[in-house]
Amino acid sequence: MRRHLRNTALVLCCWLPTSLGAAEPGPSAASDAKVTEPAATPPWWIAAELHVSLLSNLVEKSTVNLAFGFAAKAGYRWKNDWGAAFLVEHDAWVETEIATDVKQGVLNLGFGAERLFFQRRMRTALSIGPSILLYDTALDDAGTTGLYVDVRPTGIRWPVGKGFTLVLDPLTFTIEAPALGGIPLVQIQYRTLFGVEYGLGR
Repeated sequence: MRRHLRNTALVLCCWLPTSLGAAEPGPSAASDAKVTEPAATPPWWIAAELHVSLLSNLVEKSTVNLAFGFAAKAGYRWKNDWGAAFLVEHDAWVETEIATDVKQGVLNLGFGAERLFFQRRMRTALSIGPSILLYDTALDDAGTTGLYVDVRPTGIRWPVGKGFTLVLDPLTFTIEAPALGGIPLVQIQYRTLFGVEYGLGR
C-alpha cells in the first residue's frame, strides 16, 4: 500500500509541472512569439520617386522621344490596406530629332488612392490632377493647364527596416495633357519607376 501511494505521489509530482508548463508558456516562448509578430506599419508616409519613359504615343508623331523626372509623395494608409496619397511631380521631355535637348516638360499634381495586397508587398494605385506646361511651345504658352492621370497596375514593395521601403513599378500608364484646347497636347507614357518610402511614426 505504501509503495502504491509513493508511486502515485511520484507520478503526480512529475505530471503537475509538465501540465502547468504546457498551459502557461515561459518567458522564452512569449518572447519568441513577440519577435515573430510583424511590426505595425505607421499610417502616415512620405516618398521620393524617380521615373523614366522610353516609350510614348508621340514617338512617331513628335520630336519628343524620351521623358524622365522625379516626384515627392505623401499619404495615409488605413488598417484595411486602402490609402490616399498626394504627389508633386516634374516630368522633363527630351527631344532627339536633330540634337538632344531637354525641355522643362510639365509639372503634375496628383490626388489619388492605392490598395496594398500580398501582406503589403504589392500595390495598385491611381492618381488624377492637373498637368501644367512649363515651357513655351509653338502652339501653347507656359502655364497652360490640363489633365494628369497616372495608373500603376502592380508595384512591388521591399521593406528594408527602420521604416524604409523600396518600391518598384515596372510598368505604369501615364497621361499628360497640359493643353486641351485648340490642337491638344497629349502625351501617353509607359514608365518604369523606382522609389524610396519612409513611414512616419504614430
